[in-house]
Amino acid sequence: MTRTITIGIQGKGSSTIDDVAILAGLLKEQTGLVLKGVPEDDVLLRLDWLRQGKLDLFYESSSTPVYNEGKLPGEIERHRGPIQLRIVASAHSGAFGYMVRADSPIKTIYDIGPGTRVAGASDRMYALLAWLKLNKGPIEDDPSKTDWDVTFVACDGLEASLRTIPEGTADVAVATPQNPNVKRAAASPHGIRFLDLPVNTDPDGAARFRRVFPFAMLVPAPTDGVREIWGVTTMVGAGSVFCRPDFPASLAYDMTEWFDVNYPLFKDKGNKLNTYTLAVLRQVADFAMAPIHPGTVRYFKEKGMWSEGDEERGEYNLRLMNWYEQSWKDALARADAAKVEVSSSNPAWLKLWADYKKEIAIPSYRLMTNEEIAQGLRGLSRAGH
Repeated sequence: MTRTITIGIQGKGSSTIDDVAILAGLLKEQTGLVLKGVPEDDVLLRLDWLRQGKLDLFYESSSTPVYNEGKLPGEIERHRGPIQLRIVASAHSGAFGYMVRADSPIKTIYDIGPGTRVAGASDRMYALLAWLKLNKGPIEDDPSKTDWDVTFVACDGLEASLRTIPEGTADVAVATPQNPNVKRAAASPHGIRFLDLPVNTDPDGAARFRRVFPFAMLVPAPTDGVREIWGVTTMVGAGSVFCRPDFPASLAYDMTEWFDVNYPLFKDKGNKLNTYTLAVLRQVADFAMAPIHPGTVRYFKEKGMWSEGDEERGEYNLRLMNWYEQSWKDALARADAAKVEVSSSNPAWLKLWADYKKEIAIPSYRLMTNEEIAQGLRGLSRAGH
């Protein structure tokens, strides 16, 4: 019998629609599996469908587990709240980097200092400045309110900021390697370079970076876009394919294997399919905020790509997810007992949920190193979770 697998994806012209269609054609041809993309821009609605079992898979940023925190009103309607997620199959990735001219005297990030002209202002740029301790005072929760010791070059949008580098009106800008302006800058007489983020030699700087911009992996950039960024350690965001815990382990294994073995068939097609590699999935696993599905773990183990650190990360992620799930039930019970209406339009409920999380001191979701995971596990044990 033909098995249909539904996957919730972005809508409104997203390139993921075409990529999933290409994968679906190959999957059906080779395995008989029918992969059906369900486009919808509303992430919370897609999560509802996954929660209700209307979707088998859910395609979104690897930071998706942060929705369990319920920071925004729409995330904490009674029918929502924390959801159990598992990471399964493959993922795409895309890089952001710090671009300078090829002939710039800025050779490393440590050449950035007072007087450096920075194009535009964004959390990604503020994170780099935090790494370099270029804040004149405390770094505010809203980093745009921090006094930074560089010269900001005002830009009317991303395209304008990217033009400042080849034009020489700024020294450094945040850029994506696929952007047409970046490609033109790379082909210009001055050329471009991307600055490496020395995570291994400066872990303290990397930690300051993550406090401002917590959900970017700092890993080698994939071979996508201009060559100048390939392999440079920089900000990489990855998409993940999530499922519920009851997704069949055998199917998870088969899909992970299929993506790996058949990569040559789709790598040159679509928009981001060249980054749907086992190596990218391994990067996601290195910083995962949800447990990896047991079927996918089995494939990793067979490939010799699983470690004790991965086991600890999986345990931490599961215990934190369970804690959020139980905390949600407890908060609902507290609200009902106090006759507080559980509604995103009720300030009393918003306050109750926020205050309860503070009361129990439940950790927030963030990208964590293996050392931080080990510390986190000890913290969960002390808290009885």
